[in-house]
Amino acid sequence: MCKLCGFADHGHIVAPCPKCHVPQSELFSDKSLQDGIPFTSCVLSIFVDVSISGYPARDGERHRQLCYQYAALKTTKAREEFFKRHGVRWTEFARLKYFDLIRYTVIDPMHNLLLGVAKTQWYTQWIQTKTLRADTGLYHRELSFIHKFLASYEAPQWAGHLPLRVGEPAGGSLSADEYKFAVTGPWAIIVSPLNSRTLIPIVWERFLEEANQDYAKAKQNYNKIGRAKGESKPFPRMVEGEDENFLRFATALKIIVGRSIRLEKLPRIKSLLHKYLTTFSEIYGSSEMKPNHHWAVHVPDQLVDFGPVYNFWAFFTERLNKLLKNINSNNWTGGELEVSMMREFHRNGAVDSAVSPMIYLNCSNKYSQACRSYIKFFLRAKDHAHLSWKQNLFSSWLKEIPTQQCLERFRTLPNTVVCGIRIA
Repeated sequence: MCKLCGFADHGHIVAPCPKCHVPQSELFSDKSLQDGIPFTSCVLSIFVDVSISGYPARDGERHRQLCYQYAALKTTKAREEFFKRHGVRWTEFARLKYFDLIRYTVIDPMHNLLLGVAKTQWYTQWIQTKTLRADTGLYHRELSFIHKFLASYEAPQWAGHLPLRVGEPAGGSLSADEYKFAVTGPWAIIVSPLNSRTLIPIVWERFLEEANQDYAKAKQNYNKIGRAKGESKPFPRMVEGEDENFLRFATALKIIVGRSIRLEKLPRIKSLLHKYLTTFSEIYGSSEMKPNHHWAVHVPDQLVDFGPVYNFWAFFTERLNKLLKNINSNNWTGGELEVSMMREFHRNGAVDSAVSPMIYLNCSNKYSQACRSYIKFFLRAKDHAHLSWKQNLFSSWLKEIPTQQCLERFRTLPNTVVCGIRIA
């Protein structure tokens, strides 16, 4: 994102953000955690510029001018000084007059909110700091309570799932989709309608007193012995208000990841995010905050430009990257990789065009059931890297069914194509 559109990265002193003019020293200040970009909303066909709060927004034309100024410099040293002063470098997108380098630079909600903010809250602040602990031989602790709940938690298959040992090494690292499901589902779902309490608050209610006692004991030992030995000062394992603050983020995320969203919801999202981020800074300190925390305040305004997050977040491209990665390139280089990928694509399309129409066959012969079972298995297969052996297996299997009868069935379907050949 930063390199493609000519921005500096998050470590730049002057320009760490591609959306606003916040400096590195103020990246986590209360002012910077407010929405700093004006957006144009369309309500009843009337365009209204919303007033600016926080730091002023970057301007697309000004950024383009700086890109050309950078390109006009002749020496490497001059360009380095210019980049250090402005945080802008040349990008080929600056040649496109219709391309707004600021507005069209997307802060991806998947990496920012799920693998950024949500992961920092769960893994960095709760798992690594032992706020949520695994069981011991004698005691049941916080993660045990969560594991028991997940064991009895039921959700539709399309909604997602979590590993039963989440939070422990046996549970592995959570993916972006698992963080989305967890924050908007079991971690913030109502456990009992009688007391209207949620999972994370119940964990805090049951274990906060024990955590306070552990902190008082550790603090006493530190004052007696630890200070003289130069040991690090103890900190409370649980803090009152963490649970409530987590629910602010869960509520904001629930609205943001909705498949549809109303413009009047944006102020509520911004208010929840601002309260969550400022409280996060108060509880854990600004040193624990990441650039993703600041960038998150710019995500709601992207919903105005691009619609719901499903239109522009990186899930699709990440899945495509995985597909391309699994293609067998045979270590070809120098342009041969592209040829290999194109052949793989056409081979895949040819096989799919052959097997897809068979799902609609209604053969009454003895091969009908076997035909359907094989096709369903074939279409469910996700390992496209081994498509060649599947194609050979399919070709040999076709010899065992009444091919002429299948072709007769294909002719009844409109615009049927088998392996690139249209059946008239």
